[in-house]
Amino acid sequence: MVQVADPIAACSDAILGCVQDSSNHYGVVLDSRVQTLTQTLSDCVVTVGTSTGSCNFDSTLQLVLDTTSAHTFNIIFPNVGAGTYTISVEAAVNTSATASGGTAIAGAAYGLGAMTAESVRLVHDFSF
Repeated sequence: MVQVADPIAACSDAILGCVQDSSNHYGVVLDSRVQTLTQTLSDCVVTVGTSTGSCNFDSTLQLVLDTTSAHTFNIIFPNVGAGTYTISVEAAVNTSATASGGTAIAGAAYGLGAMTAESVRLVHDFSF
């Protein structure tokens, strides 16, 4: 039996940061970076057969960065009974790049990390 920890177990389309893949499984986006660069150049108008026309070299650049980054994660398994358990961590990387009239290249990587599992007994549904 596989048990999914919170916050992933509580994911839905209404929660920001929860992402559903093509097999209807949810995941939580922990690190994300979106970079958008837009450039607009002015138009040149030239009349064919004459030496008239107008051209200026106005250029407008727009750079938008959107970054979300979390470096520590608490994943909780409520109501786990006694026994031996195997913990499996899945990580995925997704890159995409689009260009209109140019070239766009995207890349992503992740490296080694550390995981600590701690057993903590909390009182559940306690009342006086």
